[in-house]
Amino acid sequence: MISDALVELGTRNRDRSIPLRLVRILGEESQLLLVTDKESEELSAELIGLIYRNRWQIELFFKWIKCILGCRHWLAESPRGVATQVYLALIAALLLQNRTGRRPGKRAMEMIRFYLVGYADLDELCGALGIKKNQA
Repeated sequence: MISDALVELGTRNRDRSIPLRLVRILGEESQLLLVTDKESEELSAELIGLIYRNRWQIELFFKWIKCILGCRHWLAESPRGVATQVYLALIAALLLQNRTGRRPGKRAMEMIRFYLVGYADLDELCGALGIKKNQA
């Protein structure tokens, strides 16, 4: 069930309150409250729910890039440099998944970085990734 209403955020003084749209989506076991600006009135509540669901997938992707692949800081400031860093992280994750058959985790990517800077040897890397040394 989906419902929506116009609400006001702020003080009791109507001159300083902010009109917002509250969309409520009831699931089988939970409910989701979405708040958006009043100007979105021309969009249906179902469409707003779909927009937020798709936006959440984008947020999860960036969380995965930053946490799992270790891209906490951008190495470049230009859009082209950031795109290159994202592409390289994705290529590394795909190669690792292709080699191990598993989705890469934070520790696997961490161990690869340790190996590349010389803190871990090949035996430790293979052990962490769960592959045989002759497969590496």
